[in-house]
Amino acid sequence: MIRNNSEKLKALSTEELEQKERSSKIVLRMFLVILLLLTGTLIYLSKNGVTPMIAVPISLFVVYLSSAKDHKLIKKEIASRKQ
Repeated sequence: MIRNNSEKLKALSTEELEQKERSSKIVLRMFLVILLLLTGTLIYLSKNGVTPMIAVPISLFVVYLSSAKDHKLIKKEIASRKQ
């Protein structure tokens, strides 16, 4: 899957990559803030113990890591073109 993403990134122009990098950065930051708010809210609401709903932010964190990895590939491709 990563190889496929890398090939797709090489097909894009530098301007498209930079635009994709900026939008990816914004989305990642918003997602992280929402994830932290969700985690904090669930911890606050579950004063009596751990609820099964705490699994939601944990599973969404995996999605965040995957998106961050894709963002890193975009930054790497931009850096390789600027050299």
